[in-house]
Amino acid sequence: MKNFKCTYSILFFIVITLSFLVSNSTFAATFSSTDTNQIISKTGWLTIIWGDAPDGSPATDPLYFLTDENEQRNQLLVDENLGGLLSFDRQRVTLHGTQELSSQSGENIIQVESIELADLQSQNLGALTSGSQPFISVMCKFPEVATDLKSLVYFQDMYGNTYPGLGHYWKEASYNIIDVLGSDASGWHTLPHTKTYYNPSNTLGGADLNALASDCLAAADPSVNFASYTGINMMFNANFDNGYAWGGGRYMTLDGVTKVWPITWEPPWGYSSITVISHEMGHAFGLPHSSGDYGATYDNEWDVMSDAWANCSYHVTYGCLGQHTISYHRDKLGWISAGEKYTVNDKSYATITLEQLTQPQTNNYKMAKIPINDSSSNYYTVEVRRQVGYDVKLPGQAVIIHEVNTGRSRPAYVIDADGNGDTGDAGAMWLTGETFVDATNNIKVTVDSASATGFQVTIQNDAILTPENFQVTNTEQYSISLAWDDIVGERGYKIYRKEGVDFVQIDSVGANTTVYIDEDVRCNTSYEYKLSAYDAVNESPLTNALTTATLSSCPAVPSNDDFDFPISLSSPSTTPKLDTREATEHAHDPDLSGCGITGTGYTTVWYSYEQNTGSDTFISIDTKDPLTDYDTFIAVWTGTREDLTLVACNDNISDVVTQSQLAFRVQSGIPYYIEIGQP
Repeated sequence: MKNFKCTYSILFFIVITLSFLVSNSTFAATFSSTDTNQIISKTGWLTIIWGDAPDGSPATDPLYFLTDENEQRNQLLVDENLGGLLSFDRQRVTLHGTQELSSQSGENIIQVESIELADLQSQNLGALTSGSQPFISVMCKFPEVATDLKSLVYFQDMYGNTYPGLGHYWKEASYNIIDVLGSDASGWHTLPHTKTYYNPSNTLGGADLNALASDCLAAADPSVNFASYTGINMMFNANFDNGYAWGGGRYMTLDGVTKVWPITWEPPWGYSSITVISHEMGHAFGLPHSSGDYGATYDNEWDVMSDAWANCSYHVTYGCLGQHTISYHRDKLGWISAGEKYTVNDKSYATITLEQLTQPQTNNYKMAKIPINDSSSNYYTVEVRRQVGYDVKLPGQAVIIHEVNTGRSRPAYVIDADGNGDTGDAGAMWLTGETFVDATNNIKVTVDSASATGFQVTIQNDAILTPENFQVTNTEQYSISLAWDDIVGERGYKIYRKEGVDFVQIDSVGANTTVYIDEDVRCNTSYEYKLSAYDAVNESPLTNALTTATLSSCPAVPSNDDFDFPISLSSPSTTPKLDTREATEHAHDPDLSGCGITGTGYTTVWYSYEQNTGSDTFISIDTKDPLTDYDTFIAVWTGTREDLTLVACNDNISDVVTQSQLAFRVQSGIPYYIEIGQP
């Protein structure tokens, strides 16, 4: 599946329309219309309600309303393709457009041309969704429908603070940021009109939802103090809008409280499964639908605000128990703090561990955010979903990625790499070793490993990419050859080797170089390597480690490896040519600090020389032979192994020549011990 995913990920592209964004607080759009009405301007509270079908059939478009301080409502017509209205939900705005009369409801409808905030600052939706959020379920019945369906106790217990109550659900979903303590129910209250009055055409969209709300709440008002509650769920004993349920916000005054009230309209099928109430209350909190990238509404199996029915647990009383919502929505409501999300900004990368979104067990990040081209309105979210709590029936346990465009009516689209319309299969679940690639925007998300309750991921946002196909191509006794695939835009590569417990950079090569030979190795020894690419500013994440070993057929250790077994020199001007690569360090080797060398050196070999002519002389020694093409030192000593005295030493012939050369005076009759090795 990994290769299959990558193939489709590379082809993935995003079309972003931002030309209509005039500023952070203005949504401007132009509509073609033959209407000759004068342009009007109105100020009030913009609210949105979302409709949901009973059988998962396509959802209707959201409805938009403007309500002024006198509670005069106008339905708004907007171009859905332009989007952008979500940012104005529950805000006081001024809009400009043309006005006409609805033939269906008789209400004034405004075709919108532009909208801007009426106040300097917008409300923070997250600030409105914290603390105590008691709801009242108002049960209203049509006078011609005799069946009440559910009891008062049923609706009261639905808000329970233990599983599967809504109190328990929303506390878990919000990480205990909200509760619904104090929620209650009231009814059944009889409506003043029949179903036909509220929906004369008996069609979807034909119901006068405002009239239903006004009459239902008025019928309950004598027995309900609405000032004690934050939101309202209206329960009706029959379908009222061709079977659809609705949820969102409504600006109104109830018992002295004037605000945008979270509110839902529920038909019988809605309150027979508690997941529908969870979904509609999500709308009441201001959450839109999410989606797969298929133009549908109910195709994201990872979100109660989309496909709330695909992954149900079932309760004997309350039916389908849906999953939780996605990280984008929880962040929108302020339930994920700044310290709980990691933003991988443009031209950067990060390796982080993400914790499961539901019932987190650690303080690891709950989500990652990846701005696309440094945009604040178009970005990816990365989260971990596991089969725990209300997520127990999810399709699997994996990293889930959404592409968010806040200009859409459904901002979050789950990434489904295989494009087969099924967001619950492997195409939407990113597992260890798999990589999501947005080649157009140079973004990669790699799942590195799994933890007990999450996953480690490496995210690259238009940063230099990690080299691929890093491999060992050859090993000899004293060399290891490495190779990799070239990447675009690099200035070179850095080679790292494990030294002790850490990987340390040992070398670098230039742009377009894809091979490296490490000759600073010992025979029959294991090594680990990593590789990175770099440009003028950034360095890529390191590759996974390569483990290899040099060949085991090693030359013999030199006979003069130890001080106690030196080779006696017959000529003072030359030393025998030896393969010293298997020479070793010994605990009794002398300290070389007097030569400006730290430690005792390594691959050291020993020679001895004694002049017996009765007169002193000078001798010279060097390691300039072409075979000695590495850094060396020469040190000359007198004395015994336990008590050596330094006579002379040399590390480098010059600043650029690292071989050694030494001339020193020899006294007749005194043994000299010559140590040669690498510093």
